[in-house]
Amino acid sequence: MKTLYTTILACTFIGFLNGQTYFSDDFEPGSGAGGSLTNNNAWTTQVVVASTSGFNWIHDDFGGDAFAEVSNYNSTTSTNEVMQTWLITPVIDLSASTMPVLNFNNMKRFPGDDLIVNISTDYSGSGSPLAASWTDITSSCTMDANTGSWSFVNSGDVDITTAVSGSPSTVFLAFQYSGGVSDGSVYEIDDVIIQEGPISVPSVPIYDIQYTTSPGGNSPYDGQVVTTGGIVTALVNSAGDVGYFIQSGSGAWNGIYVNDASNIPTRGDSVTVTGMVQENFNFTRITAVSAYNVVSGGNPEPAAWPVATIEVNYEDFEGVLVRAASAECTNPSVGFGQWAIYDGSTDTCLVDDIIYSYVPVLGNIYDVTGPVWFSYSEFKLLPRDAADISGSSLQFTVYNIQYTTDPGGFSPFNGTDVTNLKGIVTAESSGAFNADERGYWIQDGSGAWHGIFVRDSINTPSIGDSVLIDGNVNENFNQTIIRNVTSFNVLNSGNTLPNSPIIATDSVNLEKYEGVLVTTEYAACTNPSMGFGQWEINDGTGPALIDDIIYSYPSPVLGTQYRVTGPVYYSYSEYKILPRAAIDVEVFAGIEEINSISKLFPNPAKDLLMIESSSNGQVEVVDMAGRIVLQTTIAVGMNQLNISSLDSGSYLLRTADATGISRFIVE
Repeated sequence: MKTLYTTILACTFIGFLNGQTYFSDDFEPGSGAGGSLTNNNAWTTQVVVASTSGFNWIHDDFGGDAFAEVSNYNSTTSTNEVMQTWLITPVIDLSASTMPVLNFNNMKRFPGDDLIVNISTDYSGSGSPLAASWTDITSSCTMDANTGSWSFVNSGDVDITTAVSGSPSTVFLAFQYSGGVSDGSVYEIDDVIIQEGPISVPSVPIYDIQYTTSPGGNSPYDGQVVTTGGIVTALVNSAGDVGYFIQSGSGAWNGIYVNDASNIPTRGDSVTVTGMVQENFNFTRITAVSAYNVVSGGNPEPAAWPVATIEVNYEDFEGVLVRAASAECTNPSVGFGQWAIYDGSTDTCLVDDIIYSYVPVLGNIYDVTGPVWFSYSEFKLLPRDAADISGSSLQFTVYNIQYTTDPGGFSPFNGTDVTNLKGIVTAESSGAFNADERGYWIQDGSGAWHGIFVRDSINTPSIGDSVLIDGNVNENFNQTIIRNVTSFNVLNSGNTLPNSPIIATDSVNLEKYEGVLVTTEYAACTNPSMGFGQWEINDGTGPALIDDIIYSYPSPVLGTQYRVTGPVYYSYSEYKILPRAAIDVEVFAGIEEINSISKLFPNPAKDLLMIESSSNGQVEVVDMAGRIVLQTTIAVGMNQLNISSLDSGSYLLRTADATGISRFIVE
């Protein structure tokens, strides 16, 4: 992640004396920067007071960033152990230096003794450090004082000229850690560098830090210390995440998050910061802030950039203040304070409560503004306050009232008063057999979830009317209906009805077709008298009931095949089709299935049809109008036929030599 650190600095600092780097270690794997404490720059660890468990400095990494770490905490016993251990560099030759400067990043977590930064010119390079003389330079370093955060703090430039004057050719740098029985910190050290002269940091615009063509989205400045600036657009103070977003213009690549627990700006402040660019689990941010300056306050924030919900998930807008408009809440509780919105742009986006918590309503339409955050492999919008969320009441549709993932089939709007519900009347019931069944069915589209029964004893629309109603969603013995109609208007009449999908008889029993106008074909009557005006049909996939609530079909014949159309109704724990008139029940002539086609499955099918044949030859798929819609060649055994191009309905599969005929349904 930071393997170019030394090289880039050497190029950048050429104006400062000879720009020489005497020592550097970012603890990253790679050539010249090995993944351990000993094989990169041959660090040594010297234990002065040993812990019971043998704790010591270790090489570790988090979020793709490697570092040296030490702790005296025993997670097994939940206790701290007394210890003292030193992390010591190999000998560093500073004899050619005029002004050697030390710089490093450090992090302290949990209360405990402070880390001591030491320099020696007479240490032997091995054995106990207590045998040598050490100069404590800790007071010259900026050390992390926020034990509640995992954020690195930069030490600042530390002039060590005086500390090495005794013997500049034999310099050792050491980090001395101590832990007690009652407390102990976790310490991390990273990006240690000693070079000639003050560390010169390049000024880089936010755009250049963020813009990338890397497939992983990594910044080209990943691991480098830079100075940048912008207008503060948002503040974050959530558990381990403390910092602020800054932005230098509107639109893609112009915003970035600064991980900084030491400085607290105000929205509208123009600030400059110096810190390290870091890919924290693929979230580009500035961390280890070593310099911070408020240039001015009260500046207008950059305009929130308008985006589609799918664009919130783009790397381009990470850290940028954006606004997603007219987006429906598709999930009010994704978990961990998150909810989802969707504007029809092919993908949803998440809204998170890291800054501001809001309780959305499923189906309501919202405009959401905020910077874009990235965590747990997902981008998300962070509204900053109530002003960042504006919304309108749900535009109720039959579909979003009916669609459910509830195991019991309950509408997510059960008990809700709905307004301006629009649909085309597909059937009506006079309630002749039961007053509770007086009403009509409306649909706002064709197919699953698009139909619903309206119980209404006052208004009597006609089939084909487009109506607008207000009422209450109710689960009436597990059938989703609209009841208590308070407003009813016929917008126009004589409209074409939504297409009636052809479904298998066993699909009649699915929740998604409740209230929907459907058709079954080639379904044999398996019981002409089930009682209470009901009879049963089966196309081979499973039985379905036909009920006489709207129209009573006279004397269905056992074994006869029927085509039946009607809305699906649910009562007494059973789904049933309700034919509306004589035209909705048609007798189909039987089709003899000839057995050279041994097996056909699945039936109904969607995209692929498996055909088991006892002979080689050509087969044809014929629709109910007698048209050949597909042709292919099959062999003895199992064959696969792609039927994804076919519309829903019934079809015949027949061999060209007429030795095999079978019927199947496409859903």
